[in-house]
Amino acid sequence: MTMTSKRSGITLTEILIAILIMGVGLVSLATLFPLGLLRAQRALRDSRSTLLAESAISEVGARNLLNYESFYFSQWYNYPNPPNANGYFFDPWLTESRTVPLGNDGLIFVPNGAPIAGMPVCYDPLWWSVVHQNNVATPATGGMGARLGYGQGFLRNDPGDNNAPSAWGLQRITNFRPWLGATDSFPFVYNQPQPLTAPQVATDVFSSPDNIVFVGDDQEFPSQGPGSVSPLVPDLSLSGTNSMTFDLMFTWFFTGYRPNANDLSMYTGSIVVCHARTMGLDTVPAPIGGNNVTIAQGERTLEATWGYSGKQVTPLTTTIGYGKGDRTVLVRWLNSTPDPALRQGGYIADVTYEINGARSTSRYSSPSLYSGQRCEWYRIAGFTTPGPSDANVDAALANYRESVLTLDTPVRAKTLVKVSNGEPYRMEAALFMPAVVNVFPKTFVNRGDQR
Repeated sequence: MTMTSKRSGITLTEILIAILIMGVGLVSLATLFPLGLLRAQRALRDSRSTLLAESAISEVGARNLLNYESFYFSQWYNYPNPPNANGYFFDPWLTESRTVPLGNDGLIFVPNGAPIAGMPVCYDPLWWSVVHQNNVATPATGGMGARLGYGQGFLRNDPGDNNAPSAWGLQRITNFRPWLGATDSFPFVYNQPQPLTAPQVATDVFSSPDNIVFVGDDQEFPSQGPGSVSPLVPDLSLSGTNSMTFDLMFTWFFTGYRPNANDLSMYTGSIVVCHARTMGLDTVPAPIGGNNVTIAQGERTLEATWGYSGKQVTPLTTTIGYGKGDRTVLVRWLNSTPDPALRQGGYIADVTYEINGARSTSRYSSPSLYSGQRCEWYRIAGFTTPGPSDANVDAALANYRESVLTLDTPVRAKTLVKVSNGEPYRMEAALFMPAVVNVFPKTFVNRGDQR
């Protein structure tokens, strides 16, 4: 008679192997959830930014927002009153009118005679409405820090002639103002049933107040940390006046210029859509010089060499020329300041702006040898890992870090450089705004005086 062996049970080794296999499967499954949320978040940004851009285009046309006459009534500029000697209202698309000194680098650039094109500006009423409610002065008295891409104190002087860098920033304009009640006939408050302040009116036009938002730790946008806002739905709490408070998660502004100074109906530039944009002013010590400088929150201006190609230079003379790079830009910053938040798919803007009329005779640097005034947005296709600048190329770079960015479109204006080493002859500027999630080029044909 044979004895049949019986299995006594599962061994500990088998249990541990089973647990290991199950654990690997659960961990793999768990990774799908944050990846799915990240993809959903990006899809949300893309769809909401596109819808907001379409809304912005409609608002500009329907409300005639860019009409130069509307700025006369805004009380945000120190302009002639009544209209100037030519019979025209102040036109921020062609002139600058300020009470704040601009330093020793020259005069405000005001076109004379019949200018070919206007100056680039940043049309940003929502920003001004928000900061005005925090007792920040109007553009005419708020100082240079109110400008988009202001970089004085953050960029070196021109290595070629030691003049101040072409980083004065675009004037940030608005034609909205606080509602003054029943006596106010301001045209950009539209049949409201009760008096409203500027932020509420501007919010209706320059934001998407019906967002379903995701707020929290975000590796793609590290500046957006956990806050008091719900991670799933908008904050629909009531303010002290029992009015609804919306999350300004998706907002927009316009950067552009008038391509024909004498045609008041056409404006060209870009609708810039932001996500979780911070709005306000900070006063900080300038890295260069140490003086206190007031700058806009969430905006950082760095030294930029547009069209960078190292020592490969196309000479204009024996000493100066332009780089051979078509889709590259070199950015630099002092190593005492943090590295910029670079990311593939993000945006960077060429905000080179020379405010001295004697040195700025055109919007673009070519064919003149001057920096001009411009605002062009580019999408980042790739970038090198930030690292120390090569002091062997220029001793002034010993305390700088740098990165070379590859852009998805060719640069529209290149930086004037030295033939000897490819380093900039005139210092130009690049703007980093991590809040920018989409940029839509657009030309507007506006209603208005055809003078």
